[in-house]
Amino acid sequence: MRIIDYPSLVQALADFSHRSDLGQFYQYFTQFGELKIYRDIFAGNLGNGIRWIEQPLTGNIDAVTGFVSVPAGYLSLKDFQVTDDNGNQGTLILTDAQYIYTAYPIRQPDGIPAYVARDGQNFVFGPFPSDSFAFTATYYGTSTPISKTNPSTWMTANCSDLLFASCMMEMQPFLRDQAALGYWQKIYTQKLNAFIDRDKSERYAPGALTVQIQSAASLAFSGVANQPVVNNPTLFALGSGSLFVNEQGIALSM
Repeated sequence: MRIIDYPSLVQALADFSHRSDLGQFYQYFTQFGELKIYRDIFAGNLGNGIRWIEQPLTGNIDAVTGFVSVPAGYLSLKDFQVTDDNGNQGTLILTDAQYIYTAYPIRQPDGIPAYVARDGQNFVFGPFPSDSFAFTATYYGTSTPISKTNPSTWMTANCSDLLFASCMMEMQPFLRDQAALGYWQKIYTQKLNAFIDRDKSERYAPGALTVQIQSAASLAFSGVANQPVVNNPTLFALGSGSLFVNEQGIALSM
């Protein structure tokens, strides 16, 4: 039997645990199993998400508040682009809210944003947006949990074995079986690492190192050359010149 949806997942849990009397408790195990995978993807991937949890976000920055609302299910921001009135698009530098409030303490219209950060339930920008600029972004987020009413998810389609192992782990405290918990922990870790490696292999060509660097046009668009440098930039020597790169691997100046 293959795990392809919620009923087949529950059946597998019952078969491997030798318990067919858990009934309503299966929903707890599947819920906790999914949440564990979301957490561990970032922990095992240097803080990065994977392509299967990428979600699009588009709209316009609120010209009054300077905010963009954080979407439901948000986990982490991957990238954020803003389009100016002339149709030019620039990629913003991801940073933290404290930096933005320190570098741009006057929160009033000041130009085209160069930086973006999450502050609670909103994304904030620096400089403060001078218009309701259009934006496109990609974030990592959760999807509707698997259940009787939502039997199939991206996990059942792409990593059903990982989901099963995670749910089996979440069952063991309920069953009070420490030996089984250790057994399924090993299986889960192996499958999680293999799944993350699979994503990496599809993102990057074998033996290739990809570094995200903004173009000169993008830097000029965002006005980064005239902005304060983000915290702890890294300096790379490039022949006769030098390149500052921030924590996200974005070029700041040369």
